[in-house]
Amino acid sequence: MDFIDGDFPSGKGNCNHHCSPTCHPLQVGPDWLYGCLHPAWPANKYGDFVPIVDCGGDKSKCELRGKKLVSHYLRGKRLSLKYAQQKIEKLLSEINEIEELIKK
Repeated sequence: MDFIDGDFPSGKGNCNHHCSPTCHPLQVGPDWLYGCLHPAWPANKYGDFVPIVDCGGDKSKCELRGKKLVSHYLRGKRLSLKYAQQKIEKLLSEINEIEELIKK
């Protein structure tokens, strides 16, 4: 039997982030543990082992609910979007300015 290291989708529940970590240090013994690949977990952002969760892949039992991790992650995404929109507006104004120069 060949063992491949990695975090593979578990196929359980309705969550896309639920995974089967094959190389996790806690993956010992007869009971199989499952992890979460959601980027809101700090371990997933920094390339560490996925956190072990007991949600069973059910979004209603997600362990991220009610934690500050999600609110910080969401705030960061909103700020990134805000900065991208500001950059787009700046580029559009520069393009319009150049087009006006060409027309004259």
